Amino acid sequence: MSEIAIKASNISKIYRVYDHSYLRIIEILSGNRKKLHFTSHALSNVSFSVEKGTVFGIVGKNGSGKSTLLQILASVLQPTSGSIDVRGRVSALLELGSGFNPDFTGIENIYLYGSILGMSRDEITRKLPDIAAFANIGEYINLPLKTYSSGMTVRLAFSTAVAVDPEILIIDEALSVGDAAFQHECILRIQKIIKSGATVLFVSHDLATVRMLCDRAILLEKGCVVAEGDADSVAKEYHRRLFAMELENDEHPKGSDFAFGGRSQEHKLAKEVNHLAARPAPQYPSQEAIERFSEHTKLNQFGSGEADILLCQVLDSSGAPTSAIEYRESFTIRIFVYFRAAVDSAVVGFVLRNSRGIDIISSNTHIESSNLRDVLAGEVRVVDFTFVNTLRDDHYSVNPAVCAERYFHQARPFHWVDNAVVLRTGKPRDSIVYSLFYPEQMNVNTCSVECSDLPMRRQKVG
Repeated sequence: MSEIAIKASNISKIYRVYDHSYLRIIEILSGNRKKLHFTSHALSNVSFSVEKGTVFGIVGKNGSGKSTLLQILASVLQPTSGSIDVRGRVSALLELGSGFNPDFTGIENIYLYGSILGMSRDEITRKLPDIAAFANIGEYINLPLKTYSSGMTVRLAFSTAVAVDPEILIIDEALSVGDAAFQHECILRIQKIIKSGATVLFVSHDLATVRMLCDRAILLEKGCVVAEGDADSVAKEYHRRLFAMELENDEHPKGSDFAFGGRSQEHKLAKEVNHLAARPAPQYPSQEAIERFSEHTKLNQFGSGEADILLCQVLDSSGAPTSAIEYRESFTIRIFVYFRAAVDSAVVGFVLRNSRGIDIISSNTHIESSNLRDVLAGEVRVVDFTFVNTLRDDHYSVNPAVCAERYFHQARPFHWVDNAVVLRTGKPRDSIVYSLFYPEQMNVNTCSVECSDLPMRRQKVG
């Protein structure tokens, strides 16, 4: 029988609401004989249980009671009635930084916030270097919090919160902390916590994320549980109810007015991609660029070490490095790989993840029939993946990897780098109802480059 991590039994939360604040005082002075308030039921008899080590989703419209329920589970609020049994150390990503003191330095606030989250001083001291490295706010960590930007504050708060090593992690809504690159780091850290076997409660409006992350879920509507089951069936029920509501309000869903281009458009795109493939051969990157890339990715890489990803770049249609791509613009993901050992056949590829950590596009030289053959020790190979941007507007991380062909179907990369590059895509002119359209054509080019000096030896992680 599975062990229960969280059990909620008939949880209700009722708020007293007054039209004017002074009415509360009059009601108290009357000995509560005068009822000058009306009640608002945020939750009504909510019951569910969460098994240990599972990811449990909570979905529903704004005002359905999701955040109230999470605050009760995190012991921030007390229920009006019912009982809650939480078994395990809890870390809640609700209002990040709410326990900070603006006059304390970053270091002092780490100790303060960590103690609020249940960590001992010795534990905080032991984890302080990792917290500071993940927050990545530089010398500001020794300055008062009041000198921080809002983004720096939530970076520090998130870094401290996830350092708790929680048995139960509570996440309210999709994360939007810091810049685009840091959001991808947050998603990656949360995924690691999930893989460690922690129990996770996850609230989101994004049904694709709920389907991807969650094992089971509940649907809240006006404070009541109206559906419970596997994540996919609950997401479908939520979508059905939203659709029914639109019909009641005479808001009939409209189809996309995006028109596929047909053969002439395909021919134009193919010509553009082929034109990009004819660009001059890539040059070996500068040592400064390699070092910057190594420093940026040192916490998010692992592998057996037979090869190193020296650099990953996004190039626009003119071949210049960029961090922003317009819709329908052709672009290239370029990966420089240094081989420490000879390899008969190597596979180089990438995964493109959106801001929620969902894998959107992946490709590699194996599925594109362009594996690297007869690679010599000390050789640097370059692989270009060129295609047309058909992604919806968002920011995406590029996650490159290299392995031997014989290990292609196994989790044995020579080198894997998470969040190597973050790029932003532009808003399409047409109305699009899907996350993406599959690229019309993927063009893969590979070549060797001459290097003036040997690449720096990377620090192995993982």
